[in-house]
Amino acid sequence: MKRIRSLVAAVLSFAAVSTAQAGTVNITITEEAGGVRLTGSGTFDFSGLSLAIDNGGMGNAGLIDPAGGGLMSGGIGSFVGFALDFYYFNNPFPAFGTGSPYGGTFSDGDVFGFMFLSTSAGTGDFLMLPANSNDLPVPVIALDFETIYGSDSYATRGITPGSYSASLNGNTVNLTVVSPVPLPAAGGLLLAGLGALGLKRRRRKG
Repeated sequence: MKRIRSLVAAVLSFAAVSTAQAGTVNITITEEAGGVRLTGSGTFDFSGLSLAIDNGGMGNAGLIDPAGGGLMSGGIGSFVGFALDFYYFNNPFPAFGTGSPYGGTFSDGDVFGFMFLSTSAGTGDFLMLPANSNDLPVPVIALDFETIYGSDSYATRGITPGSYSASLNGNTVNLTVVSPVPLPAAGGLLLAGLGALGLKRRRRKG
């Protein structure tokens, strides 16, 4: 009887941990002088999802699909062909632009993504996580990732600034596309600052 009670308690404890740890992933996209940068971190609970491909391959160093509401980050630098796990997935993320899918020039960190893909397991929406994630004792994973899209901009890649969010398998995924500072405005502020500095120097001489 005690053994049965212990077993039930263990099962309930595991269920509570899995439910309580349904996490949050925060992703930020910024436009910089060297291109577009995507960074993200958080935790993701993938309990209940069916593994589609174990240790599959990816031929791009980071992918982004603004019109399709999809992205994939993480990997091992500029080297392509790293391994990752694919899970069947049916929680679409809202579109964050009009651009078509394209790859990054550098992607590093823990693999994380959600995208409509054609794979050996079929065509549809897939969730992507680090290789061997299905071997974890608890289906909750900590994530930290980055992708750089060199020589790109929001305009050339059809990315729309704004805040986007969705519940993916019970997890909250937030995407913030930061509005770039317009160059004319930045130039105006610089000129205004130089003008004020020049006026201050004239007053000192006077």
